[in-house]
Amino acid sequence: NQSMKHPKRLYILLLLFPLFSVAQVSLNADSLYEQARINAFGNNHQLAHEQCDSILKNYPLYTEVKLLKARIYSWDKNYSEAQSLLEKILAESPDNIDAFKAITDNSLWNNQYEDAILFAEKGLRVNPNQIDLLLNKAKAQMQLKRYKDAEKTLATIAQLDPENSEAKSLT
Repeated sequence: NQSMKHPKRLYILLLLFPLFSVAQVSLNADSLYEQARINAFGNNHQLAHEQCDSILKNYPLYTEVKLLKARIYSWDKNYSEAQSLLEKILAESPDNIDAFKAITDNSLWNNQYEDAILFAEKGLRVNPNQIDLLLNKAKAQMQLKRYKDAEKTLATIAQLDPENSEAKSLT
């Protein structure tokens, strides 16, 4: 009877093995993503970019990795590549606030102020109280010398977050 139990255990382990291996691969993708983030924020953009590509080869729908890759493009002033990737992310996930933040940052850094306002407003339809989007909208409005509009946007921020130092510095 004892010898019969072991084959059953072995059979159950063999059935579960694919689940363990999937979890292991997923864990590796997540840990590689964390390494890519560390490299990206540590100014090792080339390695971070390669790590993102490696992850996306196996997990093409890993949105956070695509966002990091787009941010790296922006930081390296490859604005059109960032814009293209961010537009794809938003087409796949139209409610992704992080993608809206990234695309408004990219637009501001590329002096595309109309685009920054447009994307900020789209993101604010998803989350009207998103401070980063409101800040980017106000910055773009000021660059376009739309000071009355910027005042309204900054007033909204003041209602939501009266102590926001970045908003205060823009007034």
